[in-house]
Amino acid sequence: MRRWIWASLGWLCACNEHPLAAVELQTTSETAMTICARPRAAVDVLFVVDSGASMAQAATRLQQEMVGVAGRYATSGLDLRLAVVDASPAGGPHGEFVSTPCSARLDAFVGTPDPGARTVDIRRSGCTDRCPRDELGVLPSRVLGDQVHRARPWLTVEGGWPQLEPGWTFGEDLACRVPLGLDGATSTSALEAMRLALARAEDPADPAYGFLRGEANLFVMFVTDRDDAGTTPIDDYVELLAAIERDKLEHRPELSRAVFVSVVGGVALHDDADELAVACEGPLGRAAPATRLMELATRFAEFEPWQRVPGFPICHSGWADALACVPIFRPFPFACEGAPLLDADPDTEVVDPVCEVEWFRDRLPPAPLRSCLDDDGEPRPLEADEVACFDVVVDPYRDEYRDRACSLEVPGDLDLRFAPGFGGDGCFRVTCRVEPRPRP
Repeated sequence: MRRWIWASLGWLCACNEHPLAAVELQTTSETAMTICARPRAAVDVLFVVDSGASMAQAATRLQQEMVGVAGRYATSGLDLRLAVVDASPAGGPHGEFVSTPCSARLDAFVGTPDPGARTVDIRRSGCTDRCPRDELGVLPSRVLGDQVHRARPWLTVEGGWPQLEPGWTFGEDLACRVPLGLDGATSTSALEAMRLALARAEDPADPAYGFLRGEANLFVMFVTDRDDAGTTPIDDYVELLAAIERDKLEHRPELSRAVFVSVVGGVALHDDADELAVACEGPLGRAAPATRLMELATRFAEFEPWQRVPGFPICHSGWADALACVPIFRPFPFACEGAPLLDADPDTEVVDPVCEVEWFRDRLPPAPLRSCLDDDGEPRPLEADEVACFDVVVDPYRDEYRDRACSLEVPGDLDLRFAPGFGGDGCFRVTCRVEPRPRP
């Protein structure tokens, strides 16, 4: 079963071990839950992007991927704020939020990747081909602590709808905002750039003030083909993010996680990555192991390291899923009633639950949702009359899942993809079948 997430509602399921004894089994039964809170969640997304000359190929691809990222965010139904910070500006990191389109910074898109190499000019391929604008079209807004309507140095998205002036599209804003060019420093200070950006977001005198919301998760995405060259201990950055997370969780006791980090960079999908000079090599060039960045990402990963590497190799295309995969956790109890979820395909390593999801609101009759996957297990487009679709995923391998005791929590996800503009109002009733169990 292929894993993909636009908006994720975390759920927990506890199950019993069965003793080895002759027992009489009941027929298959069901377990259900109803989620009547709005599934739409808030996420503050900070892109920390390298502007070094070695990013020439990756920088062009980054702008192309932004169109796909916008499409995924638009169907998420999330309330987003998206900001961009330069990981390696000339003169050192300053953490200033990008507030101009790449077309206003075209001189930055000419650079020399290596000493003695020819000059690379990506002004068209890395900017103006997809960004003909002279200014960003952000609508003025107010933030907590600053009630003056003004344009902010980030993009606000409400329920999948970007708050932009007429004529602007979501993809166009990201294609103009995210590309930074090739005139950055010869080394990157991505971690320090992140720290300074988060400090600016707390400074009432800075234009970035108000970016961080108490009710929103924080998602930091590093995009670079180099490792962080700073000397500050990683534990200092870990404590910074941990303090932010503690503050968020203090006001949101229903959550267990609130800060997440991922990397599109020198990510190798094998255990000896730190011992290699090159972590990945492909159509978009090569990248050194992102050792420091990956250490931070591992501390704030969406999944345990044995489940999934918290990053994606920058040397290959197809970043859109990684860049747009914003983790959202809302723990809703999902009682197994003492029996494991029914596995529709016992021959696979993962549990394939048999579930139905209905959406209802006010006095409207329940509307059944269809799976987001087609018959081949691939994502399918929403039909014109669909408000949302769903997929239910159980992370642990099937045998490990069956061996869990009832006192342990087994994580999984109810994944929902919304039609653009649909914010998830109403309730979702989830019903899953459980396996036969001993009669009492």
